[in-house]
Amino acid sequence: MPVFDGVTHAQQRRFEHLLFDPETGGDENNRMMELTDFAVIDSTKEFYDDGKPKPCLAIRYVWQGETVEYTDDKGKTVLIERDKEYYSYTGSRVLIEQAQTEFSKEDLPAPTVIQIAVNKRNKKFYKFT
Repeated sequence: MPVFDGVTHAQQRRFEHLLFDPETGGDENNRMMELTDFAVIDSTKEFYDDGKPKPCLAIRYVWQGETVEYTDDKGKTVLIERDKEYYSYTGSRVLIEQAQTEFSKEDLPAPTVIQIAVNKRNKKFYKFT
């Protein structure tokens, strides 16, 4: 069940297909989105050792980048097309923190890209740019 009113399950897209990776080159505008809403909710898939759900960031956006095509777990081709509305979920701690501290719902809609970055220990993380 989507966390946002007015969206359907058919509008859910896999988070990993939204990401801009500067190491692979290309234009980050090809992964541009207009963030229209977000919510930090309890995950339904990730839990702490004590059984409590981990936080999850739900994002609602209008895709502004190039068309992305991928195959889902059932072998179906899925598209992310320009000027269409979608939503995605992530457990990224950095993105959750950014949403809670750097964004305000009053600032929305806001253009953004979710970029893959690497920390000092060479571990990947994601951030809104």
